[in-house]
Amino acid sequence: MKKVPVSSRQKPIVQGVPPVFAEKTISNSELFQTIAMPKFFGLEQKYFAIEILPPHLIDSETTYVIAGDSQALMAILMSSFFPIWVRAVSKKGQKKSNPNLDYNNFPFPEFTRKQGKLLEEAGERIHRARGGLKGSTLSEAYQQPHLPDHLAMAHQALDRLMCEIFELPVNATEEEISQKLFEKYLILFQNT
Repeated sequence: MKKVPVSSRQKPIVQGVPPVFAEKTISNSELFQTIAMPKFFGLEQKYFAIEILPPHLIDSETTYVIAGDSQALMAILMSSFFPIWVRAVSKKGQKKSNPNLDYNNFPFPEFTRKQGKLLEEAGERIHRARGGLKGSTLSEAYQQPHLPDHLAMAHQALDRLMCEIFELPVNATEEEISQKLFEKYLILFQNT
């Protein structure tokens, strides 16, 4: 048994996305494959090193765990949209962010079944591209100023899909994406 931060299922789930993190003591047998997210992100990163892992590889001191292994949710978090949101809601002058609050307030998009399948496929392409990383850990690779070309291309393809889901032009700027995320957030906030 160990105490790990997991996403709570006590609040309503929108599009299958658990909305909040909470601390919970669970046994390893309760966790199968889960989405592992670092507790702190470098705000300069374009993408974050988020991964689906089995419980024996998860360090609860450095990682939040999101219940389940939704490939579509994983893809959304691997897109540039989540880091853009994190930067937009972080305090000025901060160098790192705690994703707990950022994840809890992220305006997850509604998507069709077809778009969900496309998200899963885009996420899988990123996983395959990550398999080609040599000589560094996943976290180290994502903290570099530039991702290897094959991995950057996989992320860019996911970003184009996210632009489509959020009804943005495929070449949307960070400012346009941030504005759309805040618009979606206000709609969600008003409906709660």
